[in-house]
Order: sequence, then structure tokens, then C-alpha cells
Amino acid sequence: MLNRRPYVTPAFIALALLSCASPKSANPAQGPVGVSTPGPAAQGRQADAPLTFAIDLRDGSRIVGTPLVTGLVIETSFGPIAFRLEQVASILIPDSVKGARVMFRNGDILQGSLQADSIPVQFAPGKMNLPVTAILRISSISGKEDLARGLVAHYPLRGNTADVTGHGHDAVNHGALPAPDRFGKEGQAYEFDGIGAHIRLSEGIIDPNGPACTLSLWALTRSSRTFRYALYIGAATGEIALLTEDGQFKFGPGLPDRRRHEVSSPALENVFVHLAGVYVRGKSIRLYVNGEQKSEAPLPDLPLNSGLMEYSSAIGAYAPEHPEHAQRFGASNWLGRIGDVRIYDRVLSDDEIRSLARARE
Repeated sequence: MLNRRPYVTPAFIALALLSCASPKSANPAQGPVGVSTPGPAAQGRQADAPLTFAIDLRDGSRIVGTPLVTGLVIETSFGPIAFRLEQVASILIPDSVKGARVMFRNGDILQGSLQADSIPVQFAPGKMNLPVTAILRISSISGKEDLARGLVAHYPLRGNTADVTGHGHDAVNHGALPAPDRFGKEGQAYEFDGIGAHIRLSEGIIDPNGPACTLSLWALTRSSRTFRYALYIGAATGEIALLTEDGQFKFGPGLPDRRRHEVSSPALENVFVHLAGVYVRGKSIRLYVNGEQKSEAPLPDLPLNSGLMEYSSAIGAYAPEHPEHAQRFGASNWLGRIGDVRIYDRVLSDDEIRSLARARE
């Protein structure tokens, strides 16, 4: 896309489902905001609203099922913490000795050791007790859509810039300030000043030779006439972006043919809007606004631009470590707010994108 300006790019959620070992020793008061011991309602969760998870095992197997426990306990450096499964975005178990990184839906993170030997799970063939040491990660599945599948980076932006997928793509904030989200909840999004504020992303989030990717975020723009980037996955390892220009929301990749490939839709200012861009190599790009497809364009069968390491990735800016290039082409930082940034390495369906646009958290 914007190849007059090198443009632009686009988890498993590991949940340790415990058998609630040592629940009496757990002290929720020591945990992150919003974390508490499972109460009677959680422990008696009703069968008509089961929690469903995708569980990746170390031998390469994958199981989709419902845990037969409702509580989790993790031993941290400041004591054991108990919480409900519904509070968790992900837990990654990086080795086979039960060490875990728990990422909550509100952006909080805990490091520690899981306090269970096995996890009972009900799945299609029947019941199975999974040893914790055999689990690599467990992913929450929302409704009919598996919105954790292919989620390579997820930044809720709720007071921090952590990647809650467990893939380690944590970002670094440079001047963006916590701000209210689309529901008016304080500290659940970030404000960008349009000058220097941005959130620097790590490289290698997507594969420039991959078959597809999807970018999703919530954004409020105060200036859609200007060329401003909401999300830029850089030409270091695969160039693609969501932005505004000439009063339009735009999405597209940077390709080696140096032609401008993009799709667009009239921008809305001073209101939160859900934006999603879908890229399918050699086929098409599509732009969605508030869950509805607005435009589509064909693409040649070429990989995304890559190898230009100075074109770094960011939320709210274009190649922030190469400002002279941005200035040369009139690219500016985002002016407004951004929240809940997701990057997938697959095509999201229309229904999945609508689910993200209609999410109530």
C-alpha cells in the first residue's frame, strides 16, 4: 500500500486451570486489581454457561474443552493468589516445572508457580486429567468464535503496554497517557498527542511471507485529514498499517512493487470506532468499520516489505526511530486515543470481526 511512503504490520491464551490446590492459603488481597478468590457463584458456575479453552500440549497436541474446576491459584513472590478463570486473558507455561506467567483481561500480570499437579478437562472424547507439566498454554475461546486462535499479539492498553498472549511482544510506552476507553472507563485506553507520543512494538510479530493477517483496534481520531498512523507494523519484518488520511480510515500493506495498495472508508472524528483490516496474500485486502466491511481491493502475489530495520513498528506512529522519513512524507503521530490492539496471523471472519466490534469489555 502507500509505497510512495514505505507504508506500513499484522495465542494462545494459556490458562492454568487448577484443581484449586491450597485455596485456603490464597490471599486475594495481595493480588492485582480485580483479582479475587472464587466466590460461591464462581464455584457453582452453571452448566449452561461453560468456560471453553483450547489447550496446547508440549507434544504438539491440542485439546478444546471445558475445565472441571473454576478456580486458579498461583504462588507468587508475595504469596499465593486465587482468582477465577473468567478473569484471565492468558497463562503461558514456558517450561515443564509449572512456572507460569498469568495475564489478566484488565492487563495485570503475575509471575509465579501453579499450585496444581493436574487439570481435569471435559472434551469431545470424554474426561481427561492433564498434567500441568505437559501443558504449554491454554487459550480462552469466546462464544462460537475462537478469538484466541492466531492471536500473535494483544495489547489491551489498560494501564500498561503488555502483550497478554504470552508470546512476549510487550511494548514500550513513549509519552502516551492513560485515558478513558469507549465506555468512559478511566485508564482503559491511551491518549496520543499527535507530536511524539507513541508505543513502540517489538519486531517479528507477523511473517512477511505469511498467507494472511488481521489488525484490529479501537480508535478515536481528532484529526482524520492528516496522514496519521494508528498502528504501523514496520518494514523491518512485514509492513502493514491502519491509519487516517484525507478524511478517510485506510488500511493496506507495503509490497515490493512499490505501488500503493489500500482500502478506505470515510472517517469519523471524536468518537471511538472499531477498525479491522484483513490481508490475504495474493488475493485481497479488506477494511471493516464498527464490524461492517466497507471496502475491498485485489492484491498481487507478493510478500510484505521487510528487511528495512529502521522502519520500526509502533502504535500511534510511523517508524518512530526514523522521524526524518516520516517528516519527508508528511506522516504524523496519532492525535486521539487507541485501545485494545490485536494482531492475528490469520483471516478473521466477518462474524469474528463483528464480535470484536460488539464486545462489552
